Amino acid sequence: MKKLIFLILVVLLMTGCSSKQTATCTYDSGDGMTSELVFSASDDVVTKSVEEIRMSYEALGATSDSDKETLRNYFIEMFSDYEGITIEATTSEEELLIVLTIDYTTVDYQSLVDLGMMSEDDLDQKFVDLQLSMDGLEDTGYTCGEVK
Repeated sequence: MKKLIFLILVVLLMTGCSSKQTATCTYDSGDGMTSELVFSASDDVVTKSVEEIRMSYEALGATSDSDKETLRNYFIEMFSDYEGITIEATTSEEELLIVLTIDYTTVDYQSLVDLGMMSEDDLDQKFVDLQLSMDGLEDTGYTCGEVK
C-alpha cells in the first residue's frame, strides 16, 4: 500500500512539474502584411501554434473579386491536405486573413519540411524547440515577447 501511495505521489509531482508556456511573435512587413504567431509549449517543446496572417489585397496585387477568391483558394489548397494543420481563410474588402493552426502532437514533421516550415536537418529531433523557433523568427524580422 505504501508503494502505491508513493507511486501516485511521484506521478502527481511529475505531472505538476511540467511547465506550460506561451509566447507571441509578431511581424509587420510595412507594406501590407502582418503576422501574429502564438506558440503553446510544454517544457520548451512546442505543442501548438496559431498564426494569424493579414495581407492587403493592394500588396498582393489583387484587384478583382475573382483575384481575391483565387488567392483565398490557393492558401486553403496549400495547407488543407496535411494532418495536424488546419487553415481558415477569409476575405474582406481590404485584406485576406489566414489563420494557420499546427498541432505538433499530430502533424507529420516531413509535411512541415515539404511546406518549407522546417529544415530537413531538424527531422531527427521529432519536436520543435520553443526558444530556437523564436530565435529563428527574430532572425527573419519577427519581434518575440517573453515566454510566459
